[in-house]
Amino acid sequence: MRLLFWIVNCMAFVVEAATAAQPSVSTIDDEQMRIDTSRARVMPAGDAWTIVAPMLDDNGDTTLPANFRRWWHFQIDGLDPALGTTLAIEITNAGYEDVITPVWSVDGGRSYERIAGVLPRVASDTHTFTIQTPVGASSIRLAKYFPYTLAMHDAFRASLKGQDVVREEVIGRSSQGRDITMLSLTDASVPDRPKRRVWIQSAVHPAETPAIFTCEGLVSWFVANGTALEEMIVNVVLLPNPDGIALGNYRTTATSVNLEVQWSAPYDSEVPEIVALRETIERFMGTPTAPARSPICLLLNLHASHGEGYPFHFVHEPAYPPNGVIPAVRELEDRWVAAFKRRSAFGALRKTDPKSTLAGRSYVESMMHDRYTLQPAWPPVMAITFEGTYEAGPTPEVPNTPADYRRLGAEMAAAVVDAVRDYPAGELRGTRRAPSESGNPGIHPRISP
Repeated sequence: MRLLFWIVNCMAFVVEAATAAQPSVSTIDDEQMRIDTSRARVMPAGDAWTIVAPMLDDNGDTTLPANFRRWWHFQIDGLDPALGTTLAIEITNAGYEDVITPVWSVDGGRSYERIAGVLPRVASDTHTFTIQTPVGASSIRLAKYFPYTLAMHDAFRASLKGQDVVREEVIGRSSQGRDITMLSLTDASVPDRPKRRVWIQSAVHPAETPAIFTCEGLVSWFVANGTALEEMIVNVVLLPNPDGIALGNYRTTATSVNLEVQWSAPYDSEVPEIVALRETIERFMGTPTAPARSPICLLLNLHASHGEGYPFHFVHEPAYPPNGVIPAVRELEDRWVAAFKRRSAFGALRKTDPKSTLAGRSYVESMMHDRYTLQPAWPPVMAITFEGTYEAGPTPEVPNTPADYRRLGAEMAAAVVDAVRDYPAGELRGTRRAPSESGNPGIHPRISP
């Protein structure tokens, strides 16, 4: 009887131990996580475990295009801290085919790093790779690329508190009621006129986190080099889509809106994120009868691209109307890109920048061109999209890191100073140009309020 009791207890212990050792998959709110946990599977495979993690559409919205499924990030618990655990990871239902070295966090999300030597194999819509978890880790987080959370944003904003050259302002609220904040960087002891104004916005597509790291580096450089702000005002919207960050969306807002396409008709849009950006830009630009004294002269729209090696800009075809921009703006773009590549060795690795026609007039640069550049009240506005990438870094065969993009952002800030100082002063100080005799028939009708 005692022997039977002992056997039963031993069997219960073995079952309990096996159950406790089985990994589990989960996501955590507000940590920029997304995976379809309802269909995730954990299966034993000899001494290892196979984890199948299906990618999930933004907001679980299956009406979105398949190529919007480009972000995954989740937590794995129940690992063996004594010996480590071998995990064969299958990311399924993917909307991208790029080979991107994944990242992990072994400290609960406080820091992430590339998983050395791990490159996924890609077949159809599945990305597979195998990892050995570190000894001592009972839990890890895995992500396609370095995530950026609302807590990280709050920590960055807190690091700027007390800086004389920084002022923070809430310019609107998202669909779910989160603050959309803007940083204004300038030397307040110097009158705003005739300062040149620069507008920076990053990651309207929330999982394009190289753009956010670039933006942080840019802001930090200006804070550390305050003398440049004696002659400039730099307005920065680091997270125009905070809901997308919180929800772990790749490309859209909480209501499945791709913000960038809203710029084709911004005055028809009631999307709160667009309204906040549009109304703030209007405040800085003024009206045709009363143009602002320090209008935006240079606008950088920071993104990140799949399927590309090194970072680049989308320069625009000088073919307006109906597409592209007028030649004067393209000339300013070329001068800006040259200034940036002189400052950034990483940025200069991309030898040829692709051209965009701005067909359909999406992207914020379309509004800046059609509503302001084409009006005689304003000098030309140089507005352009910059794209970071997810794999290649400044060192050959070494994947990029947030530090690489923060450094690039600092170089971008120095290039902003170079470029703005190099532009003819009359183009940038809010001076009113005489109306042309031919008027302005090229204004895009959908842009007008």
